[in-house]
Amino acid sequence: MLHAGSILRSRTPLLFVPSVLRLIAMASLAALAAACSSEDDTTWNAKPGQNDAGADAQPDSSPGDVTASEPSEGDAGNDSATDDSSIPDTSVPDTTEPDAEPIDTATCVQSMQACSGADTCCDGRTCGTTTLGQVCCGNEGIACATSDGADCCGDLLCVDKRCQKGEAMFKAPYSCGQSWTYDHHSAEVREALDFIRDDGGQTNGAPVLASAEGVATQHSQPSGAGNYIVVTHSGGWQTYYFHLSSFSVADGTHVMQGQTIGLTGTTGASSGPHIHYEQLLNGVGQKIKINGVSLEPYPSYYNEKSLVSDNGCSGEGKPYMTWGSNRPVHAEANLSSPVVGTLPGPTLVYVVCQTQGESVTAEGYTNDWWSKLSDPAGYVSNIYIDDPASKLPGVPDC
Repeated sequence: MLHAGSILRSRTPLLFVPSVLRLIAMASLAALAAACSSEDDTTWNAKPGQNDAGADAQPDSSPGDVTASEPSEGDAGNDSATDDSSIPDTSVPDTTEPDAEPIDTATCVQSMQACSGADTCCDGRTCGTTTLGQVCCGNEGIACATSDGADCCGDLLCVDKRCQKGEAMFKAPYSCGQSWTYDHHSAEVREALDFIRDDGGQTNGAPVLASAEGVATQHSQPSGAGNYIVVTHSGGWQTYYFHLSSFSVADGTHVMQGQTIGLTGTTGASSGPHIHYEQLLNGVGQKIKINGVSLEPYPSYYNEKSLVSDNGCSGEGKPYMTWGSNRPVHAEANLSSPVVGTLPGPTLVYVVCQTQGESVTAEGYTNDWWSKLSDPAGYVSNIYIDDPASKLPGVPDC
């Protein structure tokens, strides 16, 4: 029998082969091509893990079941000078991210301008939703410049020129440098805290400050909250201030953070002067946070926890209260230097920096650290600063 392979290797032109042989050769070639095609299809569609020997699996056309092809015989044994380790493994998808394309500032969409999902926003912003609708806005940590958070995405607000969560905006509801103790009793509404002074100053009549910028409205409930102010902020936030002795702003006034809105009192259902303070989001009471830090767990009694305010601070340096009366402020950090001022009683001071100097002893304690004040300009011994630490935390060395 004449084999197809013999005809393929023949150098004799088919023109001189008898017609019968030509027909047989052509039929053999067709049969060989069909057999090769059938074998290839089965190999490519075999399911992973099946052995060729004894496998009765039928070809499967599922895309996920295709196996990688084996190298051809012509590839085996090539003495290529290429390092095998540099050849990518084509059986594993390449997940390497392409380098980010630089943003074209001429075509990117600016902050608070309308955008669509196909747009690229400038300055690291994204296309999101604010009170202005779908615009380019900032996610958490992105710089912002609006008072109502219109350039921050979603529920984020503009706090200290950065897009942040709403609770980060609130400061204590009393004056800078004052220390007040707080508690939460079992009959308290929502998540409220009651504050009274514990720094030697008077609670009754002390200014009550707005925790954050917003619109202040006056209210009265003689059987409960007494005279109280509600300040409505951005993002669905509100703060409540109960039992005021009087109002300091007209109804509907736009107030700034640190602005006096009333005076501490004991109107309504109250056993004594204090500030009843609440934070609400969309009408629901929230655990109180000051400067973004939670005051939990709430104490059940006064004098277990205290909080020094940084609300309304405007001087240079970190605010502290002094204790005692007639405390001298010296030109240098020693007792022999000239006295440049006197602190008549517990006084709010701003500490710019601190340095070691002459030791000072008072009421059994000795301290050689001195605070440099912005006003009066001079040094006061840290022994007179109302803080348990000899060296004040968070204050740089001079």
